[in-house]
Amino acid sequence: MAIGAAATSMTEHGVSVGDFQFAGTSAKAELAYSELGHDGRRAAWWFLALELPFLISYGLLLCAGCAFASLRLAAAGAERLARIARFAAVFGLLAAGSDLIQNSALAIVLTGSFAQPAPRIAEIFGDLTWVFGISAGFVFVAGWIFAALRSRQMAAQ
Repeated sequence: MAIGAAATSMTEHGVSVGDFQFAGTSAKAELAYSELGHDGRRAAWWFLALELPFLISYGLLLCAGCAFASLRLAAAGAERLARIARFAAVFGLLAAGSDLIQNSALAIVLTGSFAQPAPRIAEIFGDLTWVFGISAGFVFVAGWIFAALRSRQMAAQ
């Protein structure tokens, strides 16, 4: 809820979280910085600070979820899918690491430094966060569903 409050405060100052995180160019980063104003920048700092425990938690959750899906798939006899899930377990940590790098680049922008590469790094690693996070989440959920269905089929036989 605290992250939502900080994001709402940023939006009230004219800049959405997405506009801030994915500015990409020096001009857009400077525009977002100036539109935020003092109170909006304070909210952005709170947003970055409060996101740290969140990104650690979801990184570990996705990693552990893929690892457990791998174990369930192996127990259900789907060894090839279990290997994919073991490989995807790293994606959760990569998503969290990418998010941390993005937040570090955004912190540089919040200090008033709009020069590249900080805005571009924030944009690229923000995209990587989504790619790795969605990939790990898909493997986590699909692996658990497939393993559950496979276990039911094996029990029925």
